[in-house]
Amino acid sequence: MNENNINSNRLAILDSLVKLIPVSLAFLVPIFFLPITLEFYAFNKIFLVIIASILLIIYWAVKMMLGQKMNFTKSILDLPLLTYFFVATLATFFSISKVDSVYGSQGRWAGLFSFAAFLIYFFLSTPLLKDIKLVKMSFMAMLFSTTICSLVSLFSYYNIYLLNTAFSKIQSFNLLGSVTDTVFVAAIALVASLGFIGYAKNLPFKILLIASAFINYMLILVIGLPIGFISAAAGVFGLLVYMDLNKVSGSKFFYGIASLLLILITLLTILPGTKDILISKNFPKESTLSVKESWLISSTIIQNYPLLATGPSTYYLNFSRYRPLSMNTGENWGMRFDMPKNEFFNIMGTLGLVGVLASIFLLARMLKLIGASRKGQDDTGISKILSAAMISLIVGHLFTFATIATMFYVIIVMGMLVAIHALSDKQGNISESVSVEADALSSIAGVTEASVIKKEYFRFILCLPILAATLYAGYLAYRNYMGEFYMRKSLMAAARNDGKATYDLQRTALTINPTRDTYHTTYAQTNLAIANSLASNENLTDTDRETIQNLIAQSIRSARVATEVVGPINPANWEVRSLVYRSLINIAQNATDWAVGSYNTAIQLDPSNPRLRVELGGMYYSMGDFLSAANQFRQAYALKGDYANAYYNFANSLIQLKDYQNALSALNTTRNLIPQDSPDRKVVDDLIATLQTPQVAGASTEEVKPTVEQLVGEQVQSASQEPLINAGETPKAVNENIDLGSLPKPEENQ
Repeated sequence: MNENNINSNRLAILDSLVKLIPVSLAFLVPIFFLPITLEFYAFNKIFLVIIASILLIIYWAVKMMLGQKMNFTKSILDLPLLTYFFVATLATFFSISKVDSVYGSQGRWAGLFSFAAFLIYFFLSTPLLKDIKLVKMSFMAMLFSTTICSLVSLFSYYNIYLLNTAFSKIQSFNLLGSVTDTVFVAAIALVASLGFIGYAKNLPFKILLIASAFINYMLILVIGLPIGFISAAAGVFGLLVYMDLNKVSGSKFFYGIASLLLILITLLTILPGTKDILISKNFPKESTLSVKESWLISSTIIQNYPLLATGPSTYYLNFSRYRPLSMNTGENWGMRFDMPKNEFFNIMGTLGLVGVLASIFLLARMLKLIGASRKGQDDTGISKILSAAMISLIVGHLFTFATIATMFYVIIVMGMLVAIHALSDKQGNISESVSVEADALSSIAGVTEASVIKKEYFRFILCLPILAATLYAGYLAYRNYMGEFYMRKSLMAAARNDGKATYDLQRTALTINPTRDTYHTTYAQTNLAIANSLASNENLTDTDRETIQNLIAQSIRSARVATEVVGPINPANWEVRSLVYRSLINIAQNATDWAVGSYNTAIQLDPSNPRLRVELGGMYYSMGDFLSAANQFRQAYALKGDYANAYYNFANSLIQLKDYQNALSALNTTRNLIPQDSPDRKVVDDLIATLQTPQVAGASTEEVKPTVEQLVGEQVQSASQEPLINAGETPKAVNENIDLGSLPKPEENQ
């Protein structure tokens, strides 16, 4: 009996500790980051959710093995959430890049693994919110953690840095890793603060809520992103619709103070005298795809992969393959985007029409859940405020894509809403609490089996596959985390010019997690850089030459693994491969051919990218094939009509072909595209003057007539012109070519 009492006390303590997980996670995830991985923010946030999910699984397994009752919350969201996950699983199975679809693309992490962690957390954490106090504590934890994020962002905005680290001393530093996400969740916190003012009972808490509303609103104002205003407006509209204004009439005074403060800060950011003080003109803005470009890409994907598209977290691959030519006329023409304008286009492009239907099913049930809050009796007002916050989240995702941070907000808000309805809805129309005993599950076994297997053994047999799957998932999470950890350490070693440590750490990262193509391409470039460094030394020994040869061989192998095994449809991998071969031109007879082949593959995977054609043209130029070079440069400016580099290199190729008339025309076009104060302008002017002298055979001294496009002003000076690069010049990614005459040539099959 005493032993039973001890076990009961231990379980009671365990229950109390586990109840703190939802509250703790609601507070920690928004502010949590660690500068020990390649990506500080989203990766560590999802890892925190994974740890919490594993702990909850172990907790429920222990309860099952001890024969305790297990509480679950059944809701109208269960079926749509499971349906969405099933669709994501199918899309992953047929994905064009299974590694990305399972674990998420580098820096985004929103793959099937993350979906599973969020889903498990939703189903296992919601039953822990057994009373209204825990729900309120979780909501408040989320609210004030978000306010801390906004406060840190405001400090950084005004160049007040709280951390003494290089990465935090930038104006756009924030705890979520994205300015857009920070503004988005600030709108959620603003709505929640305004809602709670009406239901708070004590004065200090009301003052704290007013301060929270002011901080979050000020961040939205000074950053000025539309998503902040739109999400906040949608949430305030939700408050007006759902809140019982009669019950909050006693807070008119506090709402008046809050309104005056918000109006005051609005006026200060508008009036000329104070606007220049409060608003920074140089604050960096995040670049995003436009609605038009997102639609063109996603609709093209649907045409080619209608049902399940290309798989979760593969949009960055789709962007390169389906990028519209219209992008080359904008300032962001040289960027590769990994996400569309909003989550709808992302679902279209990665989960297809089936994913769109599954998301509509989920959205309909979410709206039903929100609508039920209006009819329910909730004196605390939490369900009303949660519903308004959910409206903000739904509307906000029409203007931005889902990230780990915003997905977490959706999950915890849904979980709290479901828990509230389970506590207040006696009929169970929306959600209800259910209890299951482990011994009752043994009834699914046949009579014969039940006579052989005792009930207490059955509990353990039932838990074994669950725990085994959990341990395996934990191992996979550990492998991914340590890979990021060692790669981060290698970059820090590279910054210290510690080549040996950089090499060893990257090799360790690849040993732990060989599934990341970025690890292989980075390792390839590291091997090449070390080989270049050694080759620059005088009086090389035989050992040095052997080391250099091994480094070159490893660089080639890593580039091949990245392009042929891990990430064959990622054009960035083929670019690295081409640069590796390009650096070996002086020591490998066929390195040029391999480099040209790699560039051609990159162009096939990124067909509308003019920069790749300029680089390939440079290869042909260095080979002396000036006609092929000119053809590539011509294709480059055909893709981007204001590409100064393409015209400049086209002119140089024509000069080599002794076509001086057309070379002059291309140079004049180049001149019109370059800013007048640019040093490149003098380079072009000098070359034009040289061609116009009578000594140049075949050169025309006649005035070069402008084109029709120049007369009508279609070719205007581009605001995003890159510095001119001479044809055949090695790109910046490779500093120099290795030149060791006695070094054995790599095998031709390399």
